[in-house]
Amino acid sequence: VSERIARLPFECRLSVEEKIRNLPRLELMSDGNVVALFPLVRSYHVAEADDSDPEAEAEVMVDIQDTSNETARSVYDVLQLITFHELKES
Repeated sequence: VSERIARLPFECRLSVEEKIRNLPRLELMSDGNVVALFPLVRSYHVAEADDSDPEAEAEVMVDIQDTSNETARSVYDVLQLITFHELKES
């Protein structure tokens, strides 16, 4: 997403960046990266570390859920707006 935004003309980029600021569960970082925020994160251990290997670490599985699809909807809206500007400029 960030690379596609960077390729847009300045006026279009401003429009997309403003939209991101107004969408729930998305953050526009100062370096131009877009971060998606998820409301619920559960983690649990999958396997314990092997005691015979001092370098081994326990594996942790992280389950991320977008419980209301709000994050997915925001990402979809941004991609749709970027695509609109890309098609308009081509």
